Amino acid sequence: RVGFAGLSAAAVAEQIKRKLAASYIYNLARSESVATLKFNIVLEAAATRCTCALEYRPEDKQLKAITLF
Repeated sequence: RVGFAGLSAAAVAEQIKRKLAASYIYNLARSESVATLKFNIVLEAAATRCTCALEYRPEDKQLKAITLF
């Protein structure tokens, strides 16, 4: 529905990397209990925009997609 059907996982991951490198981060929140950072970025495909919520765990340098809407 948002225009990502034709994109591979690698293409979506590359778009996420570009947004992070350009510091397009919104709603940054830190969770003390589990030592994670949660934030949103906006992805664009086929003239459509959607929000991707991500979680970053600094201790193991893992980035995980939480939602895409």
